[in-house]
Amino acid sequence: MKLQLTFFLAALASAFAAEETPEQLRAKSLRTRSLQGDDGDSGGAQPTPSDDDGGDAAGDGDGAGDGDGDVGCFSALNSVEVQGKGMISIDSLEIGDYVRSGKDFSRVFSFGHLERDVEYDFLQIHTEGSPAPLELTKNHMVFSNDKAVRAEKVSVGDMLGDHKVTDIISTKSTGLYAPITYDGSIVVNGIKSSCYVEMLDHVPADQHQFVHMFFSLQRAACSVNFGWCEAETYTDGLSDYSSWAIKTYMYCNQFSAPVQWLLTAICGLILPAWYSAEQLFVSPILSLMAVGFLIYKRQTKKSA
Repeated sequence: MKLQLTFFLAALASAFAAEETPEQLRAKSLRTRSLQGDDGDSGGAQPTPSDDDGGDAAGDGDGAGDGDGDVGCFSALNSVEVQGKGMISIDSLEIGDYVRSGKDFSRVFSFGHLERDVEYDFLQIHTEGSPAPLELTKNHMVFSNDKAVRAEKVSVGDMLGDHKVTDIISTKSTGLYAPITYDGSIVVNGIKSSCYVEMLDHVPADQHQFVHMFFSLQRAACSVNFGWCEAETYTDGLSDYSSWAIKTYMYCNQFSAPVQWLLTAICGLILPAWYSAEQLFVSPILSLMAVGFLIYKRQTKKSA
């Protein structure tokens, strides 16, 4: 009996132990390939090798770096189109601006991460027809072949919207900017990208939608009084609304897939309820329809 119990505890411990994937996807973040196969760099910055152990890229001891689970952002070398202002640098973007998010514009209500002076590791993604490369951290999501994926999972030849990827370069740059719009997407340097970061390493679910639902309560609050969002505060560069969740997910990346699946299952029960509450709150017609349906069901039950 003791022997069986020992084997059971050993198996349980191994299932939930921290799991290091064998340089999982890290090689992609260090690619410096081009379609020509020569030393052409598409005019981007020269590649800068990252530390193999995902250490602190900033080198300033403030926690900024390129470790697995770090938050994702754009660098200051990106441009966005703002309604009434035209093309501006992303470091000039403000809460309340209406920024192009696709064919239309969407309002910026938060910065998930905002640090103007920190140096960080970025990927430069060069594409055909874009005026400048898209520069973002490896965990930030873009829409590759119509699917939200980490930037480090993008390969040469993939399609980012109508733009074909021609080169991917690892580099360093200054500034971390993660503007969050009402519809969850933003066009940066002509490339439609997610506003969010993929934080869990072992979850195949659509993390773009999960994070979008997480911000439901903040979007609803901004719809009531946008001044609350304009007064947003930050701790260590993270917005106070989302910092606890980001740190929780970053911590969970120390654990193996079963733990992350469990966390995702819990979020799968909670976040859709938040999103539904937001939709009912911001859409009076939808709310009236929901109330009418409940009244109808109640009357039908009474008559039966």
